[in-house]
Amino acid sequence: MYLKKLSALKFLEKPRDIIKHSMDDFSKKGDKIPLLSRIFAVVNSFEELIYSGTKLSDAIKYLENEKGKKFDPKVVDNFKKVLKNLGK
Repeated sequence: MYLKKLSALKFLEKPRDIIKHSMDDFSKKGDKIPLLSRIFAVVNSFEELIYSGTKLSDAIKYLENEKGKKFDPKVVDNFKKVLKNLGK
């Protein structure tokens, strides 16, 4: 629904495409999914888990379990590095 509303606004074309393709499964489309969409998919899922009360370790396990399926493995691995560096 929100994508339909965004499509009416030309200046939001790029963000709309990022959001739209973030819903694609990596296992089906792989590198055909734009990089920003692959990053958004990981960050958005992680944020949803954390804000819904999921423990950090469980959220990371979820990302790990979805590597190569829903998420790009390289993006998940780099996101975990970022989280580790933030914790220092």
